[in-house]
Amino acid sequence: MKALFSRSGMAIAVVLIFSTVLLMLGGAYIKTISNVQKVNPKLLEQVQDDSFGQGISKIALLKFKKYPADFYHAFIFSINNPPVTNVSAPGTPTPFESFKGAPGSVLQNDLSITSPASIPIAFYYTDFKMVTHKAYNKDGLEIIATVSINGIDRGYKTTVEASRTRIL
Repeated sequence: MKALFSRSGMAIAVVLIFSTVLLMLGGAYIKTISNVQKVNPKLLEQVQDDSFGQGISKIALLKFKKYPADFYHAFIFSINNPPVTNVSAPGTPTPFESFKGAPGSVLQNDLSITSPASIPIAFYYTDFKMVTHKAYNKDGLEIIATVSINGIDRGYKTTVEASRTRIL
């Protein structure tokens, strides 16, 4: 009889140790899951910002590819002619500003993209810069899309380069 009682005491000790180990493993797993949930919204926001900024840059690049002559004429006009206010039509944009897009258009969002609850989500602005390398006979175009989501500004730059050829 003595042996029977000592074995049942050992079983209780083994069960208590096993349940304590499982409790510690469960607590560590729950702590890991709770930390992951705090990080994920930030990563999702960054991925959304990147996709949005790259999309705006690609739309601007497609506009340049569709109308390269209009871009070059407007850019050269903006360099050679200082901005003059038109007295007969105040607020008339310059040709380069027209190429970049009117406020609220696809390339220039001065309004804002709003959620169904009318809370501003994102603001963005697109700009074009010409980069010339006369010594290397190359021209370059930089398209800069600035995206502001939840007060954080991020810039996305797309560069297109082309070689100049001489026609005889």
